[in-house]
Amino acid sequence: GDGVTDSEDAFPDDYYESADFDGDGTGDNADADDDGDGIDDLAELADGTNPFDRFSCLTSCFSFDVDQSLDASPLTDGLLVIRFLFGFEGEALTNGAVGTAAERADAESVASYLGSARQALDIDGDGDAKALTDGLLLIRYLFGFEGDALISGAIGRDATRKDAASVEAYIEARLGVGG
Repeated sequence: GDGVTDSEDAFPDDYYESADFDGDGTGDNADADDDGDGIDDLAELADGTNPFDRFSCLTSCFSFDVDQSLDASPLTDGLLVIRFLFGFEGEALTNGAVGTAAERADAESVASYLGSARQALDIDGDGDAKALTDGLLLIRYLFGFEGDALISGAIGRDATRKDAASVEAYIEARLGVGG
């Protein structure tokens, strides 16, 4: 009796709920974070961003899902980051490196996104995002490397994140948030 046909209603037995945008099992009316980006809906509205778009935020919402395909993977997002850090531009940056479901797929928007997030690309925390340290750490992580296999030979001299656990935590914190 909520006005939504049961076949289209995520909660057919709940009069107050009919949708679950982020698929977390909590209906949008009760869910304080409808898009699952870790930012409260009320805060997003106050900031003028969209609480139903995990890639809509003002600050602190960088995600290693660079192409916005909803899946950070080594041969798309990891490759985009390492190519960017090596200085690739235009088609050389994106050719063959964006997912089929990518919402951010053209070279200009990828370069703009990564350029504005250069500090977040500094995975090892040495103050400079580099292809052969930070880019390599990301690709290894996305391929499933852990422990010493993840960090061996890929940590900068002045790094503040020197162990695998801190590198893994840094990357994991930036996998589900949009930017």
